[in-house]
Amino acid sequence: MAEIRINATGGVKLYDADDSHYAQIIAGTITSNVDLLTLNSAGITVLDGAIDFDIASHDTSNGLKLGGTLVTSTAAELNIMDGVTSTAAELNILDGVTSTATELNYSDLTTLGTSAASKVLTADSNNLTKITGGVYLEEADLNFDATQDWDVRASPVAKVTLTDNVTFDLPTNPTTGQYISILCIQDNTGSRTIAWNDAFEFTGDEAPTATTTASKGDLFTFRYNGSKWLEVGRNLDLTLS
Repeated sequence: MAEIRINATGGVKLYDADDSHYAQIIAGTITSNVDLLTLNSAGITVLDGAIDFDIASHDTSNGLKLGGTLVTSTAAELNIMDGVTSTAAELNILDGVTSTATELNYSDLTTLGTSAASKVLTADSNNLTKITGGVYLEEADLNFDATQDWDVRASPVAKVTLTDNVTFDLPTNPTTGQYISILCIQDNTGSRTIAWNDAFEFTGDEAPTATTTASKGDLFTFRYNGSKWLEVGRNLDLTLS
């Protein structure tokens, strides 16, 4: 194939199709046969370390383009990649990621295994996480049901106002080791009784007698062992306001 080659000492060679003849455009005396740059239909080949490419104008409309798309990163931004050891396959994981820079910066933590405002939570090499600041689970307000439904994945901490006698059904979507909490509130009438599914296990196999005073509350906490909700604690006859 025809080629254009730029020589190390300034000469330009124009090669014919079979690479057997060439014409020279000489600037000075050619003292080296090392070709720094070769241009042909296969692309551009540059001798390693031989040439610096300096794009004099690189702004929002002119400069380096890849596949017709202008590269808008600055040299400083591209140099952030200097030292990155990711493979092409690992970098391609990002192909299609729609996160903004702000969202990606949520992962910018000083120390793994610690918490910081507006950052993601991580674990350290021992799988431990140190929390600085408060942790809370949002309290859900369950709709009353005489056979009370309770999705403990969606609402692990909940309250329900009793407008009639209630029997707690088997909780749905449990996870072994999970803790849940329920606050049972008597309505303005009171006298509402509470019964429990056999999956709820109380001390001595005996469920407590509910407070029936109007507007009072009983608080129960359980831990799931894979088959039973084991009572962790109870607080009865609570004044809530």
